This record gives sequence, C-alpha cells and structure tokens, in this order.
Amino acid sequence: MLRQTQQTNAPRGRGGLRRQITRILTGLIVLLLILGAIGFVYEGSVESRVYQSFPPPGTLIDVGGYNLHLNCMGEGSPTVIVNAASQGGSLYWSLVQPEVAAFTRICTYDRAGYAWSDPSPSRRSSTEMVTELRVLLRSAQVEPPYVLVGHGMGGLHLQHFAMLHPDDVTGLVLIDSDHPEYETHMPEPVSRVEAANINALAARRLLARLGLLRLLGIAGQIEFPAEFDLLPPETHTPAKEFWVYNAQVYATLAAENQRTMLQESRAQVRRLSPGVASWLPNVPLIVITHGIPGGRVSGLDAELAAEEERVWQEMQRDMAALGQPLHGEPLVAEQSTFIDILLKQPNLVTNAIQEVVAAARSR
Repeated sequence: MLRQTQQTNAPRGRGGLRRQITRILTGLIVLLLILGAIGFVYEGSVESRVYQSFPPPGTLIDVGGYNLHLNCMGEGSPTVIVNAASQGGSLYWSLVQPEVAAFTRICTYDRAGYAWSDPSPSRRSSTEMVTELRVLLRSAQVEPPYVLVGHGMGGLHLQHFAMLHPDDVTGLVLIDSDHPEYETHMPEPVSRVEAANINALAARRLLARLGLLRLLGIAGQIEFPAEFDLLPPETHTPAKEFWVYNAQVYATLAAENQRTMLQESRAQVRRLSPGVASWLPNVPLIVITHGIPGGRVSGLDAELAAEEERVWQEMQRDMAALGQPLHGEPLVAEQSTFIDILLKQPNLVTNAIQEVVAAARSR
C-alpha cells in the first residue's frame, strides 16, 4: 500500500514543478515586456527632446508629404550639391561646407530617414533617392547648374542624377564613390560579408528602440566612432544622437544597403548606359580615394581585405578617367580611411571642389 502511494504522488510532484517553472517563465516574460515598454516610452521621450534641443541648421522642405533637411550656405554659381555616404548625413560635411561657401553656394542634405529628414514611404533604390533629390532642389528653388559631390553610395546616386539630368550638371567630385559595375569586379565573399553586416543592424535597431543603446552609452559601455572627435565640438552630441542612439538610422541603413537593393541601384545606373565606355556627362571630374586601407567593410580576413582594397582602387581609377578628367588618376587622401576623408583631410576635398567649380565656370 505504501509503494502505491509513493507512485501516485510522484507525478503530482513533477506536475507541480512544471507549473512552478511555467509561472516563473511567464513572470519573466511579463517583466521583460514591461521593461521593454518602459524603454520604448523612455527612448521616444528622449528623442523628442533631442529634436527640440538640436533644431536643424538648415530648412525642412516638403517633398510630397514628408520633409527633407536641406542646408545651403554661400553664394555664387554653380551650386555645389552634396550627397553623403550611408549614415553620414549633412553633419559629416561640417568642416568642408563653410570653406566651400567662401567661393560658391553649397547645399548639403540628409537623405530620408537620416538626422532631421523624415523617413520616406518609397523604396530605397537609387531611382527613388535621385527623384527625391530632384524634387527637393526644385521645391527649395535651388536652380542649376550643379557641381555634384558624392561620397560612397552617395556618389553612385549622383552619378545616376548626372546621367538622368546631364543639362543640369556642370561638374563632378566623387569621393570613394561606389561603382555601377561593383558586382562584376568585387569578389563574391566580400559581398556576403557586407550583407551579413547589414543583417546585424536589426539587433542594433531593437536595442536603440528600447533605449538600451543610450543606457549603454551613458554607462560608458559604447566606444563611439573615432571620427566623432574630428567633428566640430558643437556637433558631437547631435552626431551621437542621430548616428548611434536613434533607431531610425539603423532601419534606414538596412533599407538602403540590403544586398538586393544595392544590386538594383547599380543596375539602374548601368541600364542608362548599356555598352557605353564613359557613362557620365562630359563635364570636369575629380575622383578622390583613401590612402589608408580598411574602414569600408568590417569582418574581412587579411587576405580578403587586401583583395577588396585592390579591387576598390581599381574601380576608383576607372571612374577617374571618365567625363573631362582634370587629373586622370584619383587624388589619394594619404592620411585617411574610407570613412574619415572629409574629417581628416577636408582641405583636399575643398580644393578639389574649388578646382572643378573653376573649370565649370570657364566652360
């Protein structure tokens, strides 16, 4: 009889343990949801205060139901139109813009989803971004002719703009610009690593949305990009806010840089000039490239990184011979990586812009 009682009570004990574990797990889930909700509300309130504390230095322009931030300085023609690399935004040009404004008008802007610009409802291919830029310039009454200055993927978009609107463009400066034949030249393993880096942004976006990146920054657990220290002091805090803590920047980065989207953007440029050796307008052109390898694709082993660098420089030399090349070879920013040319050697960029502006004026 005693043995039967023990056998009967054993399952009840295990069932009770399971119920207890279930209650604990449920409680933890509920706690995490509550903490997540608190973090979400906290981050939203802080970001709202950030936009009030750091108003846009330029003007917000309606481009069809949402606003893009445009910041113009200086006077004169042609007007220099700047398009930043991914995540760069208008603040990255803080050392170049005032110097260019001394000899002509220059307009920087934040693409949709960056800094002070609203997210866009449209896809993030080059066609949509070129259309947005065209609408922005027309709405703000920034009249051509333009000297287009683009960094990284921003350079690809401005190549696209120049091909679609050649009569508006009178010069080009391409700073480590993406190439429309990138997939043909670059080894496939590099593209796979780039895609993995973009996929990892989803985790950062979630941490930012819940306020955890901000809390880690306050606790000193985030190492901010070294180039932040090269920006003017008054831009340090908004740079952290817009490029590190803000969840929208990671969503925009992912939308612009998905592998399929990048492939589509490059294909859009190629389709405009099938079989044409020089796909850019016949205007003065200068190409600038970095002198210190690295900084463009993280996570590559040494051998693949060396091959990526070799191919990238080959593509820069290819573009330097297009249009009316003022040098025929890229200008090399010897002290800079891909990401910090504008901050470590702003005079090199400013002088290149001035040279193209002068050549455009003499045409």
